[in-house]
Amino acid sequence: MALNPTLFVSPKPDPNPDPTLLQPSSWNRMVGLLNGIFDGPDTLGAILARDPGDATDGGTWIPSAVGVLTCGAAGALPLFRALTASDVPPLPYVPTTGAASLTLTDHLSIGTNPAQSGAIRLANNQFLSWRTAANGADIYGLYLNGSDNLVLGQGAGYVVCSSGNFVPGSDNSLSLGGVGLTWANVYVGSSVVNKVKAGTPTDADVVSPANGMLLLDSTANKIWVRLNGAWKGVAVT
Repeated sequence: MALNPTLFVSPKPDPNPDPTLLQPSSWNRMVGLLNGIFDGPDTLGAILARDPGDATDGGTWIPSAVGVLTCGAAGALPLFRALTASDVPPLPYVPTTGAASLTLTDHLSIGTNPAQSGAIRLANNQFLSWRTAANGADIYGLYLNGSDNLVLGQGAGYVVCSSGNFVPGSDNSLSLGGVGLTWANVYVGSSVVNKVKAGTPTDADVVSPANGMLLLDSTANKIWVRLNGAWKGVAVT
């Protein structure tokens, strides 16, 4: 809306530099500001500022469209506009790092095409990772690979749950248990076969040879057992 009548603009210079007095230049600046607010160059109105030389109105902030405020004089200043949905991040949102905790009321989805159910929903080949104690590397702990097999670990020491079978990631690479870390009992529904080979076994035929290992000799039809550091066999008829 326009100011009617138009506010008087003083043509006189400031009579003295006393800052406690309302000088003509100060009055003219207020006039420029009010004129800009109520009767700017745009039909939507504008905010004007009087230039230091008290000659013209400058630094005009002009609404160039509904909800958009831009600097008409400088042109290079940032644009102010109405917020859109893309400006507001989806909840929940943690704007800073180092937050003490984050509580979700439903679930957490990560990656493209994440799972459609569960509390933590990951996309295929997305890892649960841990940092090493020395803070030198990341260790992949658990993920679902491209063949939809559950993989535990990484590198030479990973195991796979494939078609219901819990197997090492590569053939003849891992032991079940170890020295000083043995399983108490192993219950099977069929049989236990350590290895089948042709001829008398040696320690070189197995990985980490230990007493109690069992080998089957397909040439002499013998069962060999390693006892007291030596292989001892018995014929099978």
